Amino acid sequence: REGVELQRKDLAVFDSGGFYALRDRDSLSCVRCGKHRTRPAQADNLHLDLWYQGRNILRDAGTYRYNTDPEWVAYFNGTLAHNTVSLGGHDQMLKGPRFIWLYWSQALQTDWKETDDLLEFAGSIRAFGQLGRNIVHRRRVRKYKNRPIWKIEDEVIHRTGLPLWQVWNISEDFESLGFRIRATDENGSELEPVRRKAWYSGRYGEKEPSAAILFQTHTATIHTEIQRT
Repeated sequence: REGVELQRKDLAVFDSGGFYALRDRDSLSCVRCGKHRTRPAQADNLHLDLWYQGRNILRDAGTYRYNTDPEWVAYFNGTLAHNTVSLGGHDQMLKGPRFIWLYWSQALQTDWKETDDLLEFAGSIRAFGQLGRNIVHRRRVRKYKNRPIWKIEDEVIHRTGLPLWQVWNISEDFESLGFRIRATDENGSELEPVRRKAWYSGRYGEKEPSAAILFQTHTATIHTEIQRT
């Protein structure tokens, strides 16, 4: 669906910017799925941000600084600083000098719907152009109404031979609030979560150590459940 700007209590669509929000009593789920017509700032397509009772429990890493060491620019603007997928640690786009990205990712399709029990977003992008032609990432997000349960399905169509990584940048209170993340591959086999050191910038010019959870598979699909236990 293109050219849509829609806002209501449970769903907000800002198609021109590529932002989609699912809302219920206690939560806000925001997905970025955009077509880049001007220079992209971050490699963040199909990033998912989760808010629960006013707390940003799954978030991106922030901005930190516009002018800093290249390694920090690459980190905070890169794919692994967002809650989306990577192929073997590669960004969705190829990092150029300073603020430049090459092989821009582009949204292909978006859809959303509501049932009695669910709010759902589905989107696809073309990405990882530096790794091969016609690589497509599809993501589906299902939020169970008025229950702290999300189910996410990621599928990446590619022939690179690289493993599929799914990354979740968690808040410092994510686990103490009772949230857990479980994931399986396309065969139903449970994936082992790997805890990684990450960084977070809540204010411009400041950064602090944080944590991320990563799942990895050589299959094409990851099924994920995020739930408060």
